[in-house]
Amino acid sequence: MSSNQIVLDIGDTYVKLAKISINSGHIVADTLAYERVPLNVYVNDSDDAANKLAALIKQMIKDTKVSARDAAIVIPDSRSYTRILEMPTLTEKELISAIRYQAEQYIPIPIDKAALDLQMLTEDKKNKKTAVLLVAAAKTMIEKITGIVEHADLLPVSITNESSALFTFISHVVKNQKASVVASPQLELYLNLGSASTSLALYDIAQGIPLQTHSFMVGMEIFLKEIKSNFNIDDDQAEKMLAQVGLTNQSAPIPIQNVLAAAYNELSSAVSKFVISSKQKYAAQITKLSIIGEGCHFAGLDARLAATVGMPVVCLSPAAYMQNNQVTEYFKKDLGLFIPAIGAGIPL
Repeated sequence: MSSNQIVLDIGDTYVKLAKISINSGHIVADTLAYERVPLNVYVNDSDDAANKLAALIKQMIKDTKVSARDAAIVIPDSRSYTRILEMPTLTEKELISAIRYQAEQYIPIPIDKAALDLQMLTEDKKNKKTAVLLVAAAKTMIEKITGIVEHADLLPVSITNESSALFTFISHVVKNQKASVVASPQLELYLNLGSASTSLALYDIAQGIPLQTHSFMVGMEIFLKEIKSNFNIDDDQAEKMLAQVGLTNQSAPIPIQNVLAAAYNELSSAVSKFVISSKQKYAAQITKLSIIGEGCHFAGLDARLAATVGMPVVCLSPAAYMQNNQVTEYFKKDLGLFIPAIGAGIPL
């Protein structure tokens, strides 16, 4: 990654800024910052929402004293579509044409209104098959986000989504751990609990490749809505209760565990179905589930999911794969929020 590039991870709830470099294989966080968005620009089309976000990004640039003006952008999984496809081995031009022709099978928006990004994952020359990562988003949304970044006096140089950036992060970690390639898969599952949705990503650690993705519309906002509506408290109080009590068994002035049960059952049911289908498809056990993103601010979610799916569940912190410095120390408790931003900052 060039020294004059930053990453802006523009989410439904937070905007995250990262400036990343690599030192002897270790990820170095030169700069990290995050702020709550004034208004969610993915659901609010007003000029006021866009202008306030651009002003916030300008202020973050000023506060962090970064001189970079090139910006790599990350958009939420909830505002994009991710598919891992198995296609016949074709030239890149033929592959793009084939996917465009069949795009309605993979994405729920008209192809002429979608921006597509393709990344070759693996090629099976013997069976003449290729695994391809497809990321798609509405062109109008891409234009809106890049326009906001430009309004903040930055130059957008790339745009990806959280899942793709997560894959870059995991691939870098696996590569630098020198994981041996073996015949059988060694599967790990990653759960990104965002504001509006949850995305699951199955990764073969031994082979160093993503295998499968799935998204569903259960996000943090559902849990927060249950707390606010049942106890008549504001957003800040609800977030505090979720972060401190959540699904734990600890006693609290407001007993929120029961009101979260329905939303949790919906979340855990989707995860359990994905785990079962993945085990059947790949004839292998999933060894671990790692939570990233806002789910790391959900007390007790890891323990409850571990009991539900019957495997170890952890809140993934990238600290173990990063060079320790003042930045990582300052954001020690929040590093899980930055994983997509960090991944997008790692040079391919």
